[in-house]
Amino acid sequence: MSVSDFRRVAQKCPGVFSVLAILAINWKGLNQHPVPDEWLGYSTRSTMRQRKSPENRRATHPINAMLNYAYGMLEVQTRINVITKGYDPTKGILHGEKYNDCHTFVFDQMEPSRPLVDRRIIALIKDNTFLPPLTSPLTLPGLADLTRSWRG
Repeated sequence: MSVSDFRRVAQKCPGVFSVLAILAINWKGLNQHPVPDEWLGYSTRSTMRQRKSPENRRATHPINAMLNYAYGMLEVQTRINVITKGYDPTKGILHGEKYNDCHTFVFDQMEPSRPLVDRRIIALIKDNTFLPPLTSPLTLPGLADLTRSWRG
């Protein structure tokens, strides 16, 4: 199976974002601090903030902010692991064609751990009631301790 074949198969899998789409986000204190209607549920991983095409950076939705933070922590831990083991972080396989001058091998190595991060974010959403206003991902309950469950 080629890398292109693998990508085609992976794109057909529903993945975590279809699970997130059916989750309701529990809020309290909405009378004092209302939230945008789109924050009551989840529709897409991408955001259209000041761009013609969707992207995942600069999240305006709390779930995307949680995912960005968690994936960022996973990226840092993976980068440290890859470099300390002596691998070249720039020689990726799956992400190699897509990004130039990035640590694409780090992104490749992150892929098996993404479901662990996703599962933890889903549990965080299901098990917590959020209180606006949310000023940063670190104000979300339990997010600062998120990486404890997948550290190797």
